[in-house]
Amino acid sequence: MTEISVSAPGKIILHGEHSVVHGKKAIACAIESRVFVRATTSNSNDGVISVLMSSLHDKQITVQINEFCFFCDKLKDEENPGIEIEKYCAETLSEHADEFMRLAMSCLLYAYYKVFLCSDPITAPHVSLIIESQLPIGAGLGSSAAYNTSVACILLLLSGRISTQSSDSFIELKNENSLNKINELAYEMEKIVHKTPSGIDNSIATYGGAVLFEKGILTKLENMPKLQLLIVDSQVQRNTKTLVSNVEEFLNKFPDIVNPILDAMHGITLKSEILLKNIHANPLNHELLNDLGKLIITNQCLLCGIGVGHPTLDKICLIAKKFGFPAKLTGAGGGGCAIILLHTSSGLLDSNVESMVKVLTDENFICKKAMLGAGGIMTKYTHR
Repeated sequence: MTEISVSAPGKIILHGEHSVVHGKKAIACAIESRVFVRATTSNSNDGVISVLMSSLHDKQITVQINEFCFFCDKLKDEENPGIEIEKYCAETLSEHADEFMRLAMSCLLYAYYKVFLCSDPITAPHVSLIIESQLPIGAGLGSSAAYNTSVACILLLLSGRISTQSSDSFIELKNENSLNKINELAYEMEKIVHKTPSGIDNSIATYGGAVLFEKGILTKLENMPKLQLLIVDSQVQRNTKTLVSNVEEFLNKFPDIVNPILDAMHGITLKSEILLKNIHANPLNHELLNDLGKLIITNQCLLCGIGVGHPTLDKICLIAKKFGFPAKLTGAGGGGCAIILLHTSSGLLDSNVESMVKVLTDENFICKKAMLGAGGIMTKYTHR
């Protein structure tokens, strides 16, 4: 029996929400909150593929390998097998799983099909997954990408397409070729969840750190300063696809108004990239930190201008402002999370932080501190 544990980080978008969909630049950073996936396997032709999402409930869902392999024989001529696998899960698991569990199984089965059953079939193992998440679902922190990246890593390890050293503790995967394969498969899995993902979330979950992203091209940002944020979960669920569609509709209806806003967001991203490099070199430069805060506040105004704000996010930003901290939404908006930069213009963490956290908590928001630029995918691999 083989046991593999894989962990991938969540993310925040510092700048570039929505504008990145329209060809502008975005800056994304990994955070220490992570998804953990533990897999046990055995070679068994009559075994099962199972998922247990322990952070939501203790209900396990299973699919028989033989039945799924038989179904996959029909996919050879399908242009988009992911859609058919999603339908298969909806029909097979309809009485046994909620939407999140069906999506988790759909992504797993798609990756299983691509790795073990597609072009060059190899022995298909029994796989049981137990998922634990430090990331809220549907809050814009990349929980699906962290899950998909972890699953992609596990299946590629089992197939022998990538390798890592055996270890009783988590170690970060550094092999560039292996990381690229994981990222490519995870991106395809993300299409099941988000239909037209940008690729930012799975890239951050795979490589960690911070990246500049534009038109599908990812550039790793070196020399990121150690800046601490407060991530505030509004606990308001929202639909990313709907919000993106609404912005596109607004853009198509009023291009002369919306395009300049998207251009301004692009400018904020470019200026912030320069500021981050300069802050890394001069961490106590008060003016640089103050400028970074001004751009955060300005971007929040622009995001509200294209219709992706929410009253709860407004409340979070107002509370942060009262305590002297810049804040903005992160991700699709319409709820989800906000980020607050915990550095004042004096360059030091303000003593007001704990007081601010108490006020936010009293408003039923969930707060968690995070350092920008966490590590990427990590593995713990043992043979028994």
